Amino acid sequence: LTWHVDNMDMLKDLSFLNQLNVRAEYGLSGNSRFSARTSKYYYVGQKYRDLSGIVRGNIPNTNLKWESSKTLDLGVDFAMFNNRLNAEVSYYEINTSDVILPSKISPEFGIESIIYNQGEISNKGFDMSLLADVVNTRVWGFTVGGNICFNKNRLESLGSSTELVRELGDGSAVVSRVGESVYSFYGHKSDGVIASSAEAAVAG
Repeated sequence: LTWHVDNMDMLKDLSFLNQLNVRAEYGLSGNSRFSARTSKYYYVGQKYRDLSGIVRGNIPNTNLKWESSKTLDLGVDFAMFNNRLNAEVSYYEINTSDVILPSKISPEFGIESIIYNQGEISNKGFDMSLLADVVNTRVWGFTVGGNICFNKNRLESLGSSTELVRELGDGSAVVSRVGESVYSFYGHKSDGVIASSAEAAVAG
């Protein structure tokens, strides 16, 4: 939905203003980014004492459904001075529900976790851009532009859990805690580096 404000009678006499639009958008979309194997029963190979075997690889969750996102976008676009100065300012909110995440289960099932629709994530922020034709002739032109964005990511819910720690292949880990940003760095904080034997003796 777009309102062409520059068509209002009170603004038509402003010769320097070429365009002024106020827009609002709302959308609902789905995301099925999970593998088809997620909802299937299968086995995987595993080695034990130099012998090859197979073990349970997954317990299917046949109730899995698409993640859904509700998006709100509000913005103002304007052009001035024969379209030599253009700018956009936008505010957005994206609320995603039924996020597909693993949940730990009892070891007696033979696997570490099962996949559920259990998360809710929100994203809010501003997006601003500016484009200016400093020089615009038939021979050559010089244009300067830039944009800046601010985004706040927040995990709103993890179902029955309050945090999810995911270990990466290089030994590091990231954590998703309710009320904080998704996939924050996770680990010990360093108090410094012991660079000599004397410092080690003092540290005990």
